[in-house]
Amino acid sequence: MTMFTQTVSATDAIQALLETIEVQGVALSVYDYDPGRINALPAAVISLPEGRRPDIDDPEEELGYLDLWLDFPVTIYLPLRDPKESQYIARELVTTVAAALDEDFTLGGTARDCRLTGWTFDLDAQRTSDSLSLIVIFTTVKAHLKVAYST
Repeated sequence: MTMFTQTVSATDAIQALLETIEVQGVALSVYDYDPGRINALPAAVISLPEGRRPDIDDPEEELGYLDLWLDFPVTIYLPLRDPKESQYIARELVTTVAAALDEDFTLGGTARDCRLTGWTFDLDAQRTSDSLSLIVIFTTVKAHLKVAYST
């Protein structure tokens, strides 16, 4: 597999995992691109990842494979109705996403390791067609992939 194929596979696996998560009985609508405007909440957007490869002089972890580290920005949008309850739900959702990634840290065999490594909250952002107030959770999902050398 190429690095591009591995990146797409990791994106698909993260999307599938996020689609299994519900917020108060409603499944996340998950996009693997930025739709510009969110029409259904709760929603998550997986943006293009930042990537790193080992330096030329750095050894690979497994002979015959190139290590590839990807940082996927994942933005989660929740309605901000009751401030106290909405903030509680946002904190719980971060815990749920982290636990789901910890449980399937290989993303179904796509990655060597994957985890939620950071998050911040933004209140009162407006990005929906009906101008609802939102809680926006900016997260980073880090994945460590191995890519076989081409033969």
